[in-house]
Amino acid sequence: MDSKLKYASLALIVSSFIFMNNSSASIISLSDNFNSETTELNSVDFTNWDVINGSVDTVSSGSFSIDCIGGSGNCIDLDGSTGDAGDLVSKEFFALGTYQLQFQLSGNQQPSGFGPDQVTVSFGDYSEIFNLNNNDPFTNISRFANVLGIESKLTFSHSGGDNGGAILDDVSVTQNNTVPEPTSLALLSLGLAGFGFSRKKKKA
Repeated sequence: MDSKLKYASLALIVSSFIFMNNSSASIISLSDNFNSETTELNSVDFTNWDVINGSVDTVSSGSFSIDCIGGSGNCIDLDGSTGDAGDLVSKEFFALGTYQLQFQLSGNQQPSGFGPDQVTVSFGDYSEIFNLNNNDPFTNISRFANVLGIESKLTFSHSGGDNGGAILDDVSVTQNNTVPEPTSLALLSLGLAGFGFSRKKKKA
């Protein structure tokens, strides 16, 4: 009977490790289409963002000759109306891990006299410069980033300052981590308990 209990416990432990290694979770850490924000020039009061080193504008689709994603809602002109383009920085610090970053970015949509524009996106070990010409259409950009060593914020930094810039919309950050399922943890605990019990009984 002891041998049967021991092998059953070992089987539970092995099964638990298999489940744990094959279990994964994608956690949405940030999702923002800016539609809940107040439309205004030189915005400073965002739910998920701080603005530093300049200004950005929150615009509604159709205003200032700007169309947001889907032709509705709001989006962000990363070069505000102060003559000094700002940095849009997430309020949230992202913990260590691997993340998928997605966002929509277009060139300047003003009729004339603005652009080309340059936007630097930084997050963890990821940094990329986007050079955009006037009226470049929205592009869905997807990148992976690793946050290593210290926590990190997501930053969209626009260079220059002519009061009209690249347009940002639909930003999301998803964390991809391998995690144990609750059932796997329960199986592992049960297996270890049974294995320990069998060893204790054998010694006795």
